Amino acid sequence: MCGIFGYAGEAPEGCVARMGAALRHRGPDGEGSFTAAPFAAGMTRLAILDPDGGRQPFRSEDGRIQVVCNGEIYNWRELRAELQAAGHAFHTGCDCEVLPHAWEEWGPGMFPRLNGMFALALHDAHQERFILARDRYGQKPLYHARHGEALMFASEIRALAAAGLPPQFAPHHLRSYLTLRYVPEPETLFDGIRILPAGHWMELRAGDPAAGIVHRWHEDAPPVPFSGTPDEAVEELDALLRAAIPRALQSDVPVAVYLSGGVDSSLLAEAIRETGAAPRTFSLALPGPADESAAAEEWARELEFPFTRVECGPDALLDLPRVVAQMEVPVGDALIVAFDRLAAAASSVGCKVALGGEGADELFGGYSFQRLLRTAGRLGALGRPAAAAALQVLPAGALDRLSPFPAGLGSSGRRKVVEYLRGFGRATPWWRGVALRTLFTPAEAGALLDPAFARDHPHREPAFDASRGLLDGHWRDQFRGWMQDWSLIRQERNGMAHSLEFRAPFLDHPLADFAACLPPDWKLRRGGKWIWRRLAAKRLPAAIAHRPKHPFYFPLEAFAASPPFRDLVHDHLSEDRLRRRALFDPAAVQNLVHRAFRSREFLPLKQVAALLILDLWFDTFASP
Repeated sequence: MCGIFGYAGEAPEGCVARMGAALRHRGPDGEGSFTAAPFAAGMTRLAILDPDGGRQPFRSEDGRIQVVCNGEIYNWRELRAELQAAGHAFHTGCDCEVLPHAWEEWGPGMFPRLNGMFALALHDAHQERFILARDRYGQKPLYHARHGEALMFASEIRALAAAGLPPQFAPHHLRSYLTLRYVPEPETLFDGIRILPAGHWMELRAGDPAAGIVHRWHEDAPPVPFSGTPDEAVEELDALLRAAIPRALQSDVPVAVYLSGGVDSSLLAEAIRETGAAPRTFSLALPGPADESAAAEEWARELEFPFTRVECGPDALLDLPRVVAQMEVPVGDALIVAFDRLAAAASSVGCKVALGGEGADELFGGYSFQRLLRTAGRLGALGRPAAAAALQVLPAGALDRLSPFPAGLGSSGRRKVVEYLRGFGRATPWWRGVALRTLFTPAEAGALLDPAFARDHPHREPAFDASRGLLDGHWRDQFRGWMQDWSLIRQERNGMAHSLEFRAPFLDHPLADFAACLPPDWKLRRGGKWIWRRLAAKRLPAAIAHRPKHPFYFPLEAFAASPPFRDLVHDHLSEDRLRRRALFDPAAVQNLVHRAFRSREFLPLKQVAALLILDLWFDTFASP
């Protein structure tokens, strides 16, 4: 919906205007701000609801509570009716107008009532408090940093830089990036710049305006297990989906839908048709077996939705430097250029909102690493070595058929799974769950790094709570890091670069809360998403509902011989350049590059792409 920014404390003169200018792409339709010394906040607006009347900041009746917000409050109509009954007056048809009145009625208790995605800044003159807050799933970002005597905040880091905060590399977080392909919140790869965690709010007071106190508002309480039958669960999921879709479609401007041909986006599109809407659909056309655009087009034709195929061939990698710059925080996957192309295509025909199927895999067990974690635990101390031995002698073709990726596992992937099974019993609870979705193991990362750097920056595991069981702990960990830091940010940042708001209807709170109550076995059995596929079987043609799941991934193996990819790698991962960076062992990286291009295997190519993205990030933001 927009970009927000501001400060608490003593800030450089004119910084609010400079921060707003840096976020104009997020909100080209207007701007607004307020100052209540020592606090100030502003926004750039992407007009979606009530384009003429929904200007921010929004204020309470007496003007003493002021809010700027980025995002959408999907249940604003219900909240508005409740607040009107309590005597509050409203003057626009904009969702965020409920916020100052909700704060006046409920204070921080308003946050659990908000069904939506948001990052907001609020000033309460009654209590001399300044509040920053972020939605429960972290769909909207909110960065902050100390700068002199002020705490600066913004939707994007470029606004902090515009205020005079020089971006600098945080070497102590490099290992996190190499292992996970992202840096888990609340940290970033920028030194001193953090992100407010999902489901948290920060309180600042006039007496010490730059010293924020962070509170959790979304409690991580154990869900009450669902006690019904699978058929009853499907009926409830159906009802919750029917309720979620109209909320996600709320807009006074054109809406797009990203359609992949898989179960999630097909189910989303079918539920949209049920509302009577007929939005434009957009599907990526990728080289080789990763391409599902033909199936997506067939389904769009069946639904009578306009369809656009978005070509994403080897030339897309020429956009990688620009896309890394607009992402700001590095995400080690070349797929970011594909999301950029989708957003550009939707925006080019006037769409300001795009809906996609993100969240379904996290909610319903769609990832292979979720299933393998459970399988490894069930195999036991005797079964895991036997399974590892069997994998070693299984013919390559048969093993590749077990892989969820069309390109197959290859020898590198085989070795990764074998080592995982062999080391499962000795591994820490955290590593058992993340090992199969990591890019480099800690040992592999250490071998790539310059020896002095590796010694000064050893591997450190993050805190991990397995008190409710290993599988439950990792399921929760996905919602506290993987989903927002890896999945959602790719859509959010690429969308907003093109003035396009991305929405994930499957993260509608009642739907997501119910999914959390379902037994893990209902999600993981028979290849994953068993209960979700039962809903799909009720709503979709059998050919779609039972289509094997293929991960949405960037087929680097198809681009390995293309000049764009090879030239970028040659330029950015050369021995001379690596030596100047003084972070990596040039010979080790060169060996990896040669192995990746020689084998064209899935895993080494992804590793090379992540190192390439990192070097592009250094070029743009913070060279070491």
